[in-house]
Amino acid sequence: MLNICGLFYGKSAIGLGESLNIPATTKDLLLKYSKETEDYINSNRVEYKSYCDTYYKGRQSNSSMHEFLKKMHKEGSFLGDITTADDLIDRFYGTFPNIYSYLSQCADQAVKEFKIVTPDVFQRIRKFAYTEDQGELNAIKRAAMNFPIQGSSASMTKYAICLMKKYIEEYNLQDRLKFALPIHDEIIYLCREDFAEEGLKILTEKMEEAAEVVLNNKLLKAEGKISLVWEK
Repeated sequence: MLNICGLFYGKSAIGLGESLNIPATTKDLLLKYSKETEDYINSNRVEYKSYCDTYYKGRQSNSSMHEFLKKMHKEGSFLGDITTADDLIDRFYGTFPNIYSYLSQCADQAVKEFKIVTPDVFQRIRKFAYTEDQGELNAIKRAAMNFPIQGSSASMTKYAICLMKKYIEEYNLQDRLKFALPIHDEIIYLCREDFAEEGLKILTEKMEEAAEVVLNNKLLKAEGKISLVWEK
């Protein structure tokens, strides 16, 4: 699930494949399983010719073969037991179509207005330089799909730190809880050992309170743990 969450931060099939050590796309699948690819084509000449007649006016090329094998893989008849990163992405967005729809809307908005705004109460704004270059427009789309979630996450983290600071000062807990640093969407506090359990409870509550304020809902739940050493 942690790797799938990377999709929200602009992770591509290539990045996901590298992190999971699986083929990223059908192209990678064909390169890794070249003998199986050749055997499949030889065993399915009739189906391949029919595909080319339908979609490529009878022409057979590397492109037509790739698309044919991609289709067969999606249907499970060609190396159906091997999952690519593309497969995982398709399944994820197929299961949660509203997520894909929202992120696509963000991408479309960004290339029209050259800015994107987070959906939270703070409404962070990221502006992009105007361009007509397709490569740069694609980069803007990827950034726009990243920003609403990453920006809201940053707002929640910072707001939770403010809530903790206020709570510590209000209840004179300076000798028991001390802010250390944030790491992405984590917050690390140094805590006196005999106060560790209570400190974790307070931090978890404040993180969930921050999420409720920033996103105006109570759906997000925080998790935490106590450790005696610094961890990666």
